[in-house]
Amino acid sequence: SRTNKSLNCNNAAFKLDLSSLRAIIQTNNTHLTRPGLNQVCLGDKIIFQNLSVGGQSFVWNLGDGNTQVKPDTSMILYQYAKSGNYRVQLKIYDNGTCSGKDSTTVNLTVFTPAGKAGNPSTICFGSSDTLLATGGKNYQWTSSDNSMTSVSPTPVVSPQKNTSYFVTITDTNGCVSQDTVKIAVVPGIDLKLKANAVFGCDGRPPLKVENLTDPSEDVFFDFGDGAISDQQQVTHNYAADGSYTIRLVGKKEFCVYEKSVTLPFYYRFVPNVFTPDESPGLNDTFMLQYGSNKPVAGVVQLAQVS
Repeated sequence: SRTNKSLNCNNAAFKLDLSSLRAIIQTNNTHLTRPGLNQVCLGDKIIFQNLSVGGQSFVWNLGDGNTQVKPDTSMILYQYAKSGNYRVQLKIYDNGTCSGKDSTTVNLTVFTPAGKAGNPSTICFGSSDTLLATGGKNYQWTSSDNSMTSVSPTPVVSPQKNTSYFVTITDTNGCVSQDTVKIAVVPGIDLKLKANAVFGCDGRPPLKVENLTDPSEDVFFDFGDGAISDQQQVTHNYAADGSYTIRLVGKKEFCVYEKSVTLPFYYRFVPNVFTPDESPGLNDTFMLQYGSNKPVAGVVQLAQVS
């Protein structure tokens, strides 16, 4: 009214906001504890939260060729199939506003975990092997029988049977990878032998050996002088004096196992008579000859034999 009929001044105003349309993306982890997350590891999931103001329909372009259309601001749980850099876009539409649409983008990097373990291997019973893991900042090893733990990238292990070793690797980007290394063990051979030097009155004693190992095993004797035999029982004569190492050798796959014993084999001569009175200067001293060197007159040479 152009006529003021009031004793004071009054004013009424009305505002119609036809432009309240704003697209907002917030990235987060699955526990919703890391808002603004812009780096994830391949295999991990990420959440895209729609914090937009206004809007009646929402179109997501996830940067890898996939799109999603939603009628509301519900979040998206997503997992990328490949590593790389992705540009995620959100478009919102509302025909009841002046602008009618709005959009926003966020950039995201998906890392491939760098950690990996070495190849499986096979070792001989009683030997060791070195495990290998690479690409990490931190390592944690455990074994399938819980007998071993290590934080080294290259721990040395000596399993007695087939064993799996599990490793968790954390790289510099915080990506965690898990891997397994299997170590197969070739079973050992329970080698058993009996070896004796058969002493007589004179001469070099022969060797008598007997293989007491399970006959199903592939074994042979090595007499230490270049001669070998795969017989269960055998007598061997050495051509020269010396201490010889007799080995019983077993083979299984690519593994060689052995058991050994060292025995002396020296020429020995025991005289059956000496004549100090009947032939002065000849055969006056009783002497044992042990080895190829002849004894010195007047000295009794004794040897410990077994």
